[in-house]
Amino acid sequence: MEEVEKLLKKFGITFDKEARKFIDLIVEKITNGTETVKAVEEAIKESSFHNNMKAEMIATILLCSAIGYNSEIGINEETLLKSDWFGTGYTLEEKLNSLGLGIKAEIVQSIQSGILLVNSVSDLVKKKSITIAQVEKAILNLNYLTVDETTDETVDEAKSYLLELRKQLNGVVEETDINLLPPVVFELLKMIDNIMKALVLSAISISVFNAVAKTIRNFYIRLINTEASRAWYEGFVKTQVQNKDVFGVKWKLSPVHYQYPYDICDVNASANIGYGAGIYPKNKVPRFPAHPHCMCRLEVVKNAKGKYNKEGVNKYIDKLDNSKLTKIFNKDNLKVYKETGDWEKTVRGWTGYENLNKI
Repeated sequence: MEEVEKLLKKFGITFDKEARKFIDLIVEKITNGTETVKAVEEAIKESSFHNNMKAEMIATILLCSAIGYNSEIGINEETLLKSDWFGTGYTLEEKLNSLGLGIKAEIVQSIQSGILLVNSVSDLVKKKSITIAQVEKAILNLNYLTVDETTDETVDEAKSYLLELRKQLNGVVEETDINLLPPVVFELLKMIDNIMKALVLSAISISVFNAVAKTIRNFYIRLINTEASRAWYEGFVKTQVQNKDVFGVKWKLSPVHYQYPYDICDVNASANIGYGAGIYPKNKVPRFPAHPHCMCRLEVVKNAKGKYNKEGVNKYIDKLDNSKLTKIFNKDNLKVYKETGDWEKTVRGWTGYENLNKI
């Protein structure tokens, strides 16, 4: 899986490079006066952003499949695109097309929200009276746009406008002891009003960055992590696990798993169903990947002694503290588990065992 992880990291780097050009193109078009929706549509078409990322994703998944098969060739592209890898009812091709369709809506909505926040401050400026509570609310709203740290130059420049406005508004609040701001304050607010156009463009830059480099990026990374793992898994099973001298596999957590909440993968890696913690015979292996974004590893186990015991999972679960229990069960499921002891029907993310001899 180390080789797969390197390929996925490389995909992330490629995405970031393509995203940078895509973001700059959108902001440039809007700055030059193109209406928001049209600007996004034109940028999507001219940059071929989704088509480029789709091709990169397919190529990466095919390479991961080849690694699983331990050869230069894995699953073919047509089979890959027509496969429903995770039992969702959608093929990979349908999932990729769905990603493309959602790009415009995500960016436009983010831009509109950003402009709305800045305009909320502008509206306060134009009012005949303004309260301290309203000013504080405006500061809070602007903080929403600047809360995340980033080293992106365009966004950093845009943030400086917003931060300066927040500083001025903070000064208004600190210097005022009465609920209704005095007339002199409106002189300051007029000064603020003069940079509103710059603030709107700044909000657009930040909003586009947040939509593409964060939200949309997460969509792509989540999909490729899951699909690449599944493609690798099929080759791994057929070329290594199905050998007659192999007993089964050992479930190992990804090196970065500690960054995520306690989940079904922790159960898979730690429970003992009779052969040792995280070890499963090849006719009874937890579904892999266990969930979208799953980056766990499986290792071949050639020999293991023992007998299947479903209660082994119960023994493991029953030793968990309340914090971990709340993460692998919702409130109702935990109640059902305590009444029935049936973890297979109540643990979040559990989709059953697979017989790897039949994959």
